[in-house]
Amino acid sequence: MVVSYMSQSPILRMETDGVAAATLMDALLERKVDVRLQVHGRSMWPVIPDGAILTIHPFHNNDLRVGNILGYIRDRGDIRFHRVIHTRFRDGVVWLLMRGDAWASGGEWIPINTIVGTVSICEYRGRHRKLNSGWRRLTGLWWNAGLYFIRRVCG
Repeated sequence: MVVSYMSQSPILRMETDGVAAATLMDALLERKVDVRLQVHGRSMWPVIPDGAILTIHPFHNNDLRVGNILGYIRDRGDIRFHRVIHTRFRDGVVWLLMRGDAWASGGEWIPINTIVGTVSICEYRGRHRKLNSGWRRLTGLWWNAGLYFIRRVCG
């Protein structure tokens, strides 16, 4: 995974594993610094293709909207970027159902304190797309609902 630090100076790049990247990203976001990193995987296809570069900014409570794509640290210490499908308040804790856009069903419930950042921009093949605008959130949710429906009907 390539992790890039955004600042006024040149971008710092380093090769690292998922746990080290999550630790570095968490530390930078705590300092209110945007982070750019290249991601690999197909769970968010077609919105985030394999090899895309994401810009992540520090998480704020006003970023908590169904349809937004958030980064969170899992129990193993690695980081994932998935879409918020549903929220729930239970036992004094806000829980989020996170699911990749390529998943037809399932997802994982995570507590809000595991969120580290909000994905704002996806760069791929020279194109830059803002991901958390109202239209992008809505189309992502439609895509997710369509996959769920097809999976239920076609079995």
